[in-house]
Amino acid sequence: MTKQEAVELLEQWADQKEEVQKIRAKMEAAITPIRNELESKIAEVSGKFEFRIADAEKRAVELEHSLLEFLSRKKPPFQIESDRAIAAIIEKIGRRVIDVRQFIQIASDRGDAMYDALTVGVAKAERLLGAETIDRISTKSTHVEKIVKFRNR
Repeated sequence: MTKQEAVELLEQWADQKEEVQKIRAKMEAAITPIRNELESKIAEVSGKFEFRIADAEKRAVELEHSLLEFLSRKKPPFQIESDRAIAAIIEKIGRRVIDVRQFIQIASDRGDAMYDALTVGVAKAERLLGAETIDRISTKSTHVEKIVKFRNR
């Protein structure tokens, strides 16, 4: 395919995308009055239930607060169960955080291989050394992206 043929295909693509937009606009114009009527009916029906939902949610929050208060006086692991629910206080182990000073002290005899295991937090490094310095000593990955789009839209 020549560049000129590709330009012609691009114009055909633009024509088709504009046709899709026109058809969607016509569809939306046809649907809008129906949607408005249905939304009005839905609002009328849901309005009858909103107060009951809010009241039930408020009561559920109050009950949950009482349960959490009860659990706060227990030591993990502790759990109570009913036929349909569980309330528990559990201990979750978080992500491991390596003490950098200890790591360097222990791994320093491994030579340059030690640096392969280290990463530096960019935001914290920028606060420490400044963005200009970090930009100078950083590398950025790049990727190629193929696009087909309208101009200025």
